[in-house]
Amino acid sequence: MIEIDASHGGQIYRLSLGLSILLKEKVHIRSIRLDRPKPGLMAQHLTVLKTLSGMSNAITENSFLGSKEVFFEPKAFQPKKELIDIGTAGSITLLLQSLLLPSIFSKQDISLKIKGGTNVSWSPPAEAFIEALFPLFKKMNAECSLEIIRRGYYPKGQGLIEFNSKPCNGLKAVNLLEKGSLKKIKIYSNSASLPEHVALEQFNSAKNYLIEKGIKEELIEKIIEQNANPLSIGSSISCFALHEHSVLEGNALGSRGKPAKKVGLEAGEKLWNEMQSDAAVDIHLTDQLLPFMALAEGSSSILCPGISSHAKTSIEVLEKFLPVKFVIEEKKPNYLIKVNGIGFKVD
Repeated sequence: MIEIDASHGGQIYRLSLGLSILLKEKVHIRSIRLDRPKPGLMAQHLTVLKTLSGMSNAITENSFLGSKEVFFEPKAFQPKKELIDIGTAGSITLLLQSLLLPSIFSKQDISLKIKGGTNVSWSPPAEAFIEALFPLFKKMNAECSLEIIRRGYYPKGQGLIEFNSKPCNGLKAVNLLEKGSLKKIKIYSNSASLPEHVALEQFNSAKNYLIEKGIKEELIEKIIEQNANPLSIGSSISCFALHEHSVLEGNALGSRGKPAKKVGLEAGEKLWNEMQSDAAVDIHLTDQLLPFMALAEGSSSILCPGISSHAKTSIEVLEKFLPVKFVIEEKKPNYLIKVNGIGFKVD
């Protein structure tokens, strides 16, 4: 049984469960979120556990709110075409992070609908999977798609997405050392149950900031979405810089009393700051790519602007589950992460 210390947060917990199912390895996850203000399993973490347990016919122990340790023994991964309801504004993309590993290597097509938060704090917005992560997956020989049916914001959630993936017979290595020339900037500006001008003001604020910085207006694509969803009120904006080899991102969330122009400016500034780096991959995408680099066949390498705490703990977990060794080299002001993947294939 693999022993995992998850005291530093839910990322370790989710990654460990996904790897456990993929590799059919028993895992004991202890000290769950011990350094958080409310330690143990929160509602969204419990939903992840119950969802993955049901899909893998797993034997579990200590699956209750507040639990600080979990024993998880998966069997065969057999997801059904069903609706997964997180029940709160818990992040849909964080739940998906656990599902991606076994889904990509499943021997069957996967189709799931997930209800929860599409754009919430401390997690990737749903559109980041569409514009940044899944296009890189395609280069690695994995085919996934995500459709946003309805937006869901804190605190009620009630957003809805559909996720689909096709069987993958092994991942190709990925080497992202330069981003290449800028091809396009896409700006998703969204609102739910708010005046129509909110999403437009957010977009214009981000667009005008980027134009002031020298981005040509014809390179900027507008994607405005306004939902009349009385169950979830809020707004968000995500800006993506699509380069020749990779995608960079900056996003922001609206909140009560925060002007729409300020929300858009915040997202535009974040994207511009990412674009000033010579790195090919931003910090957030780095965190998400690490497991797939370790499972791919051959040597993968990415140049990123920094190493987050999530990346460090993810590497520790991956090196416990898999016979891999990540190498991190400082290439001031950036970092180069390298690993020889195991060329994982399903038996």
